[in-house]
Amino acid sequence: MLNIMSDQPSQVKNVILIVVFGIVAVMILVVFMRSFLSRGPSSPQSDNNVIIPIEEESETVGTNAIPGLSSNEAYKKGYELSQSRDFDAAAEAFTQASEDAVNLNEKILSEYMLASSLRNSGNTIEAIRNYKKIVANPEYQNNGYRVRANAVNKMVSIYAGSPSPEIFNEIFFGEPQIFNNVVAPVDATPNQIDASLLNLHTFAFGVYPVAESSIKMANALFNNNIDLYLKFFNACRTVSVIEINGCAPDVDTLLTAEEKILFFEIDRAFTQHMSDADADLLRLRDTETKGTIARMGYQRSRVLHKAMYLGLVTLSDVEKAMQQAIVDAEASGNKEPIVTSRIEYAVFLSLLEPDIAEVERIAELLRPIYDPEGEFFYLRDWYVNRLTTAYVALQDDEYSIRHEMEMRGPIAISKVEPGYKEFLVTVAGWDFEGVSVSRIMAPRTE
Repeated sequence: MLNIMSDQPSQVKNVILIVVFGIVAVMILVVFMRSFLSRGPSSPQSDNNVIIPIEEESETVGTNAIPGLSSNEAYKKGYELSQSRDFDAAAEAFTQASEDAVNLNEKILSEYMLASSLRNSGNTIEAIRNYKKIVANPEYQNNGYRVRANAVNKMVSIYAGSPSPEIFNEIFFGEPQIFNNVVAPVDATPNQIDASLLNLHTFAFGVYPVAESSIKMANALFNNNIDLYLKFFNACRTVSVIEINGCAPDVDTLLTAEEKILFFEIDRAFTQHMSDADADLLRLRDTETKGTIARMGYQRSRVLHKAMYLGLVTLSDVEKAMQQAIVDAEASGNKEPIVTSRIEYAVFLSLLEPDIAEVERIAELLRPIYDPEGEFFYLRDWYVNRLTTAYVALQDDEYSIRHEMEMRGPIAISKVEPGYKEFLVTVAGWDFEGVSVSRIMAPRTE
């Protein structure tokens, strides 16, 4: 009896310890669950906000990109088929992966990869319809914020790659009808099509602030106000050398009172858009999203280059962005960023009235693309197809200021790099004596 009584304090002590540990464990669990349940679209780490790599040519998300996908055999098969560029078979696999999905995030990603496989296999209309289903599905409204925003932006990319009334109508008026209320009016600036596509980027930004939407909205500030932009651009081209701080003509003497108001509105909006873009790119750099970072890199540097002529950023800002874009592009292995980042940097240097060293740098950037012995010569034909779009449009009298701006870069390069000019003439079929080139050899003044 005495032994039993002597053990009671020890037993009581043990019970107290167990109770205390139990309370602490419950408190930790409550804090964790509260943190988990409070996550929403504004949280870049949320399971509902899957960060995925968006490859330009073969959009694939590895089986380890999301916890659980590695056990989805159909998704693994679709991934492998995409890597081997068998997109028809990949589409079938991703269809099965969607059916086998164990949660909404897995299902939405499988359906996104299905749409991307359809796009890459040439089934453009079906791809658009599947992207739209992802955006319209009410089950997904609180899931996959980034994936749904990317689905919207991908439809803009589809139209940009193959502009046609059929694709435009499918996006805005086809089933499911979710974008018919964002079509711009016929008299929109700069035109109905571009204004409508910008509305899609704005829509995507409302779903989740992906960098692509922010950059495209920043770029639209210049495209939609092209007369004001050209006023700055041509004023900069009259100076012998653009200083390290870029080119910032005196706003008071260059602009009217109304134009000054517009200029300050552009400045404010540009700063906000680029801040949003950089915030998202910072999130992306914490993940294996080399394809997305590469594409956003050259697009970002292009917008900064435009902004430089308005004095919104410095020359140093632009050059650093372009150099980083080249590094990111070559790390990704994707052909569009590899070629475009080099061309953008060469255009930038060419418009600065380069010295001998810079001319050689331009040649170093471009020769690997058009020289048969070059590292990226295998991309030449792809680049030629893109390069001739504006030239052919102008030859067909489909003249527009956008086509002119697209041609200014190659023309500037041709003035300082003879090999590139020969490439434009012999391979791309440019006629430098023709109206479409000669009429924009000098800066516009009207």
